[in-house]
Amino acid sequence: MGSNGFSREIAELIQNWLRDHEWKYEYNEDGECCTFLFDISINSKFTNLWYKIGVRDSWYVVVCHPPLKAPHKDRKRMRELTEMICRINFGLINGSFDMNMNNGQIIFRCFVNCDGIVPSSDIISKSILDPYAMFLKYGDEIVDVMLGQATAKDAVEKAENPKERRKKIESPQVDQSAKNNLRERLGTILMYIKGFLK
Repeated sequence: MGSNGFSREIAELIQNWLRDHEWKYEYNEDGECCTFLFDISINSKFTNLWYKIGVRDSWYVVVCHPPLKAPHKDRKRMRELTEMICRINFGLINGSFDMNMNNGQIIFRCFVNCDGIVPSSDIISKSILDPYAMFLKYGDEIVDVMLGQATAKDAVEKAENPKERRKKIESPQVDQSAKNNLRERLGTILMYIKGFLK
């Protein structure tokens, strides 16, 4: 791993993980950074998530977001969403939700520091699947707050209710025509998420 440009070693490891799991992606590089772009369907009111993985010389970052944005001109709803994100982020170990106050985009971001190490397959897997798991856990309630149908406090309490979590992972309903058909990888993803959401 060098001090200029991006690490091809890290990029190849991420590429291998995506290929091993049969995830279709778009790859771009510009000398300073390389990126992987893909989307995946989700059993949520958001319906699908867009991913961008950016690789630099000694780190990479996974950014995941739904296409639906918050009503950034509605101050009341934005205040509730800001409170909700703060409530969710408190205590999170790996990654966090962020919201762009100018356009309402909500993302989940995982930063992986690879300085002096080579990320294992487990590290890469966790950095890619954690954002999915977090949107599965909180996505429906985020939409409810976006639409003014719930307060931040009530939405987080509902999302963190064990019965609600079980319902979300035991009844996957996925768009069969999605670019990355979730059913093809349902075993891998749901086994991971069932452990994550306990």
